[in-house]
Amino acid sequence: MNEQQEKAYMEGQRAIWLKLLRTCLYELGMEEISKESLILEREEAISILRTVCSEFGDNDWPDNLHLADIIDKHFYWHLNNLEEENERLIEALHKIKSWTEAYPVEVFPEPDFELARKLLSSGGITLDAISASNMRHVLDGVKNIIGDVL
Repeated sequence: MNEQQEKAYMEGQRAIWLKLLRTCLYELGMEEISKESLILEREEAISILRTVCSEFGDNDWPDNLHLADIIDKHFYWHLNNLEEENERLIEALHKIKSWTEAYPVEVFPEPDFELARKLLSSGGITLDAISASNMRHVLDGVKNIIGDVL
């Protein structure tokens, strides 16, 4: 095929694809959409994607990038990562919640704090020191759970 024949072939291909596109648009009821309205719609979509991607993705893409690529590579990919992180954080919260249920009052009734204070102070220990030690232990456990997911 010489250059002139190849050019004619390519023009024919383009004409066929345009005819097919027109037929598809007609069948979809979209034959009246103008190029201008598509450009405006795309610009509005780009503006919204810039806002959304700045919060939940990245804006490292040119304005002429295909919309599907913007959504897939610069937004959806980040959402998947956020979903995985969210699952890890929820699992950590469930661990912490299970700790809150580990010592039910029915099994471990509240002590008589005044009596405990008197008994401890007779041995030179304060109830505040015991309480602070217990809280440090609990918070160290919570810190470890949080540290595993952050």
